Amino acid sequence: ICFLKSSVLSFTIDVNDFGEHKTIELKENGEKIPVTNENKQEYVMLYAEYHLNKSIKKQIDAFCKGFNEIIPFEDIKIFSPSELNLLICGMPIIDIDDLRKNTTYESPYNSNHPVILLFFKVISKWDTENLAKFLLFLTGSSQVPINGFKTFKDRGNPIRIMSGGDRNRFPVSHTCFNLLALPEYRDENEMNNKLIQAIQY
Repeated sequence: ICFLKSSVLSFTIDVNDFGEHKTIELKENGEKIPVTNENKQEYVMLYAEYHLNKSIKKQIDAFCKGFNEIIPFEDIKIFSPSELNLLICGMPIIDIDDLRKNTTYESPYNSNHPVILLFFKVISKWDTENLAKFLLFLTGSSQVPINGFKTFKDRGNPIRIMSGGDRNRFPVSHTCFNLLALPEYRDENEMNNKLIQAIQY
């Protein structure tokens, strides 16, 4: 977005409040502050903050109040968001064979490449907790779709594995694309240690 200095846009936002038009200032004296190329980033941040937080503050507060009446905040504040997700949803059952069958590869990898065979050998020995963390690391969710990993493929966004470069690097995931950049590790111990560190940290 590029706002020119001559723009009449100011640090305000027009909203429809149940049929009533209102102009909300995004900051103090916002109506008198024009948006320029110099302050446009601040404008975008305040605009997003209004829509994502301030405009629904009452609803968020009501949800939090109700949630905290069921599970007090003091009881769950020790958990990270991913841990809380696992606590609420439970541990998923992850079928390694289903994952293997519905994973696609980018050259030089293929289903019979030594690194890929080593990868599946390693994760097939993991417990449910580490598999859930891996799934969260790879897809952004600790839950397997109802119809298994084929669901990702059917949606046009299959689990994919590509080369991650030098073996001294850690695996990297791109959750928006269900993509794992997996370096070419040489042995089971190296593969296991690097993957565990990646999913933990």
